[in-house]
Amino acid sequence: MPPTKGKGRGAGGAGSRSQSRRGRAPLSRPTPAVTTRSRAALREPSLLPQFGKRSRMAEKGGDDEGSSSKKQKTTNASSQENAAAGSASAAAVQEDRASAEAIPDGAASDVSSPIRRPYMVREPWDSANIIPYQDENAKYQAKLDRQNNLLSLNHNGPITCLDDESFLPVRESVTQMVFKTAKAVLGLTSYIDSKLLKRCSGFLIGWNKDTKRGTILTSANLLCTKSPNIDDWSGPREYAPDAEVLIHLLDDTTQKGTLINYHKHYNIAVFEVDMNMSTKLPPVSTELVDYGQEVFLIGRDEDLNLNASHGRVQCIDPGYYDHYHYMYLECEFAKFSDGAPAIDTEGRIVGMANPTIGASFIPHVFTLKCLRMWKDFKCVPRLHLGLKVSSIKFLRSFHREKLSRKFNIEAGLIVLQVSEGSAAEKIGIRNGDVIESLNGKCIPTVVELEIMLSRTCEDCLDKGGVLGSNVDLTVGLFQMRKQKRCTKMLTLNVSDDMEVIAEGRYPVSAALRNSVDMSSRQET
Repeated sequence: MPPTKGKGRGAGGAGSRSQSRRGRAPLSRPTPAVTTRSRAALREPSLLPQFGKRSRMAEKGGDDEGSSSKKQKTTNASSQENAAAGSASAAAVQEDRASAEAIPDGAASDVSSPIRRPYMVREPWDSANIIPYQDENAKYQAKLDRQNNLLSLNHNGPITCLDDESFLPVRESVTQMVFKTAKAVLGLTSYIDSKLLKRCSGFLIGWNKDTKRGTILTSANLLCTKSPNIDDWSGPREYAPDAEVLIHLLDDTTQKGTLINYHKHYNIAVFEVDMNMSTKLPPVSTELVDYGQEVFLIGRDEDLNLNASHGRVQCIDPGYYDHYHYMYLECEFAKFSDGAPAIDTEGRIVGMANPTIGASFIPHVFTLKCLRMWKDFKCVPRLHLGLKVSSIKFLRSFHREKLSRKFNIEAGLIVLQVSEGSAAEKIGIRNGDVIESLNGKCIPTVVELEIMLSRTCEDCLDKGGVLGSNVDLTVGLFQMRKQKRCTKMLTLNVSDDMEVIAEGRYPVSAALRNSVDMSSRQET
């Protein structure tokens, strides 16, 4: 039968507590042990036995002398034990400190000293412990910082496209492909009068085992001191070929680079540097990259950390402001991506990053052509067409269909601007006209137009031509205003300088307006 409430709280409860007390082991004060383990040293002498002893003394009572004597003995014992605990804790601190300082900071050793976190001894309390604790804690924090800066523990750095979840199915294979190319990607910085001009990436395209010198391709933006504005056609850039250029190698050493060549129009530069070759050169593609193809850009930041971007080649023209030899990616470029190699999904180099208004890159067919012509002819000439054009291929579908339905125009290049005083203007080419062919061949895109112009120049030099020579092009033209087809002969100059397309302008004033019919100056 269960006990009643009164019985449980009365004699039965008291008896249970009494039996429980008799069954317990007597409380004893723990003897402090000296140990080198920090967690053990944290176990300070317990205060509970002192309170229990004083309670039992109060219950027993006694005369004043007896109580005083017992209190004195208790105080003396407590003081001795606290002193012993303090000595033991101090010994533990000294031993931990000796262990932590056994190997000097920065000294090489097979086994470094373990990290121990200091704590301040609080029994017996002494304010003098604060300053030593702060000193030891500062040393602990410094060592902790050094540990966290170990390469294996330091996770600070850029986030690349390889960290994107969309790459999970092929992440390992893509990562290995990118890492293989990254072995040839370096960092470059340029200076003028010890002032930083530009920071770029670059990549190895050759190495001479006899001279131990590597050849590096990068963007000529590294040397550019001034650009006219966003329009590449509006005027020549200014470059500093005498700028000091440093090459940051992957072994964290820096070497001075020597400028071999640079081209103002194609905006590329080639340097040489003393270095040891520890990797194979990445493979290259000699074909023009396809629109819609996946491409990776691999660069390096100011700390030589890997930067990787990914995107598809966009089906768009270079546009109104950019030169003909640019293609674009649907991605954002990382910092210092100028000069970074663009690779396809097979790890072949297909271009070099050269950001303009958008995320643009130069197809490798142009850089290879520049390298070949520098070697063969000591120059890289091109024909100055004097036109800004765009591709019918990239118009919206309704626009393409209307040109096809009304004028039977399926492909070609639309003239956007004619340079004032150019040969094209003189033979009657106007804005809005459509170039359907050059030398009898249809040119569907602006990039292919640039390839055709450069090949024509190269053929001219192969046949004995020189800079300044004239080349004739047969232009199949649809004149939009007259709505008729015609053939024009366009004579162009072979030049290795930047092409400038000038906007047609004329002065206006009250005096001129009275003497000249302004409307006659406007295009009809």
